[in-house]
Order: sequence, then structure tokens, then C-alpha cells
Amino acid sequence: MKLFIDNQYSPRFIKLITSLHDMQFGKCYEIVTGQWSEEYKPANTVVFLWDTSKKGISPQIKRHYADGYKVFAYKKPYGERLDIFKVSLVMLSQWKKILKTVEKEEGPFLFIVNDSKRALRRVD
Repeated sequence: MKLFIDNQYSPRFIKLITSLHDMQFGKCYEIVTGQWSEEYKPANTVVFLWDTSKKGISPQIKRHYADGYKVFAYKKPYGERLDIFKVSLVMLSQWKKILKTVEKEEGPFLFIVNDSKRALRRVD
């Protein structure tokens, strides 16, 4: 299974999550980043994106979900500036739960990740 982390995430975060991830999960998952490739198919790719839209969910995120991908999108709190450090901490704190969700959930899904009490929320 490929875990595609969008370039919006900090290169330092991607390097950190890759290093930590490889210690325990390296054989099950491959973290990929950079340009989107046609080789990333819904059956074997999980997509990690950012959602900075003011209301609702961005069209790009909806499109990945509609195309059949498993999607996790970090949603910036409305009215707050984007804090890369905070985004990284939230994603790291939810990483194990995210991987369990990937293993457990069938078919396409969309989860919003944020720093609220319900840090991981499914969207239907």
C-alpha cells in the first residue's frame, strides 16, 4: 500500500514521518511524495492532503474521494493561520490511529484530521 503525502506538507515532516514509519511499518506501506503519478491507483493508495477552504471540503479532496481513494485531509481551523509545526504534531499524534483505520476500513473513505477533541472524523 502506498501512502501519498502531498507536497503541501513540510519536507521535514515527510522526512520525520518516513523515518519513524520505517521503524515499524516499512514493509507494509511505502510513503511516496512529489508529483502525482498515474500508477497511484485507488486500490493501493492512501492520499494525505490539506484542506484550507473556509467552508466545507475543497473540490480537490472531494475528487480524490469520488475517484475511489482513501483520503485523510488535515483541516485548518477557520480563522487561524496555518501553523506547520501544529500540523506536524497533530498528524504525528494521529499516525497510529490513521494506519489502523487504513487496515480496518474497506473501500474509499474520507477522514478529516484536525486538532479538536475528535481529531479524526469520518465524512460521508
